[in-house]
Amino acid sequence: MRRSPMMLVAVALLGLAPVMIVGGVAPILINWASSKAIVNEMAALDAQEDAEDPDGRVQAARARINVRQRALARRLESPFSEQLVWAGVLSTLLGTSILIVRHAAADAGRRRAEAKLGAICDATPDPIRAEDLQGRLIYQNAAADLWAADLECGFVGFPGSRFDTLADRGRIAVADRVVNTRAPLIVRGHTKTRTGDIRHYRATVSPLYGEDGAVIGVVSHTADVTAEQAAAALLEAVSEGNPDLIVATDAAGHFTYANTAFLTFVGKGADQVIGRAREDVFDLGTESDHMAELDAQVLRTGRPERHVASFHTPDGQLRLIDLRKYPLRALDGEIFGIACVGVDVTEASADRERIEASERKFRTISNVVPAIIWSIGPDGEVDFFNDRWFEFTGRPRGQEVLSDISDVIHPDDLADLESAYRESTATGLPYELKLRVRRHSGEYRWKLARAHPVICADGTVKGWLGAAINIDEIVAAQDALESREAIRESILKTIPDPMIVADERGTIVSFSIAAERTFGWSAAEACGRSIGSLLPPLDEPISREEMQQRLSEGLAGDVGRSFEMNALRRDRTVFPAYVTVGDATSADGRFFTIFIRDLTHERAEAQRLRNVQSELAHVSRLSAMGELASGIAHELNQPLAAASALIQGSVRLLDYDPPEIIEVRDA
Repeated sequence: MRRSPMMLVAVALLGLAPVMIVGGVAPILINWASSKAIVNEMAALDAQEDAEDPDGRVQAARARINVRQRALARRLESPFSEQLVWAGVLSTLLGTSILIVRHAAADAGRRRAEAKLGAICDATPDPIRAEDLQGRLIYQNAAADLWAADLECGFVGFPGSRFDTLADRGRIAVADRVVNTRAPLIVRGHTKTRTGDIRHYRATVSPLYGEDGAVIGVVSHTADVTAEQAAAALLEAVSEGNPDLIVATDAAGHFTYANTAFLTFVGKGADQVIGRAREDVFDLGTESDHMAELDAQVLRTGRPERHVASFHTPDGQLRLIDLRKYPLRALDGEIFGIACVGVDVTEASADRERIEASERKFRTISNVVPAIIWSIGPDGEVDFFNDRWFEFTGRPRGQEVLSDISDVIHPDDLADLESAYRESTATGLPYELKLRVRRHSGEYRWKLARAHPVICADGTVKGWLGAAINIDEIVAAQDALESREAIRESILKTIPDPMIVADERGTIVSFSIAAERTFGWSAAEACGRSIGSLLPPLDEPISREEMQQRLSEGLAGDVGRSFEMNALRRDRTVFPAYVTVGDATSADGRFFTIFIRDLTHERAEAQRLRNVQSELAHVSRLSAMGELASGIAHELNQPLAAASALIQGSVRLLDYDPPEIIEVRDA
């Protein structure tokens, strides 16, 4: 800012005022001092007049004083001396006036500064209060007025006349300590509002100096740290309730905080840990240099670091701790320490080793079995195949993770595979299907694939484990069996005679279509019934068990034989049958095959044939009689014909007029 010439002159005069005052007063003081010295010396000489003066010292001193008096009188009587005195007086008056103006200006500036400071303090949300050494209030801002009105004690930290705090550890004479040490003091405490709420505070009490540099009182700046205290309490509760090891160290590696879990782990109290170096708390062994290097790296780069270290507990156990180190930063961003969280991973590491051993065992077993084994992740991608897969498909090893295996699955089986996978994903149930997989030679082989979902504790599907076995020979055998079964069914459907299969207890297990037609029972109704239900009842009463035994014995005894017997239809009609019994033994037991031919029609045909034969015999006899009659008729027919002709000729001759009787007589 530019200053005007008048301001520069005023500043110069204010600066020269002390010099002018000193310059004006100095001559007067000098003359007064000289006169005073002469008077004092004359008084001393007058006191020594009565004393003897053998050396003449008193006379000589008096002569020197006279000379000095005359010199002083000449100096005072000279015009220059008078002018100098007046100049001094004027200079003194002028200097005094300038000092008065300067003091007034300084007082106005101080008032302006105090007003500005008061405005700043009133705008501050934190209470500010000042008291003198007797405890009288000097200043209190608006925030202090509001807070004092809200507190039961009147003002936080000021329940009495002095700056005493109500901290948990008792009353502390804060003001006396600040005045005596001339150093600021931070006190913490809590108090209760008139509504019953607890409010925590942090007060900074500093000495208040006067213009002469002496301590005239104390000033307090109080901050409401209730929210900060709550956050700190929450953080403390979380830290103390955490089973993990949580510590903080300063830049030099000394502990500044340790939670209960860490103190329990090292077997020491807080007073044996806080403020001490790591090496003094527990034995790091070979980890010491590496830990120091990690700390230095965190402090240097500000990036978190992680390390798994081994420690021995006080009882001698070796524990593995997963350490995560984070930088601690001040509000300005400067790193002042390190926070470390340690997780005991001893059991987890052992579990991981067991899992790895189990996985190695699984891979070994999966490579021993002759089946193809695979696993699928939750994303549907295959993440493992055993050696059988690579041997069968010819694919190079190392390609376990395959998102698409459709190139080795028969196109006709892809839709079934995708459908089974989607259904298993939706239901969480295993799936099984037959499909054809292309061999490295290019031909397809039948495989029976079965996959089981891996279910998590929450019920979600984590993946699938599956296996596929070669069933190409089984499929071929099934195809041949189905072909033979089809031929058998065709034969059973086309043969006219009923065929019944019964087990060794006489229970029907198979009933052919011809049997259905013959007996009137359907196959579903007949199977499970006793073979005795197809026979007419016996004349003598017999139990079901005995009937079963007779049937079983009878079937066994009739194997390889054919015989005739009566059978019973559903409508209770009895018909004659020709029965042939055979047997077969399988893993399920012995079975009897019974072929039955209904003799009803056969016997009816035989009867009809007998009737026809009887009729033929009768006809034969009639034919013989006809031939005899024909011979006789032939023999008689010729004379009769001739006689008939003669008679006819005679009749015509008689019809002549006149009749020729003579010719008729001759004829």
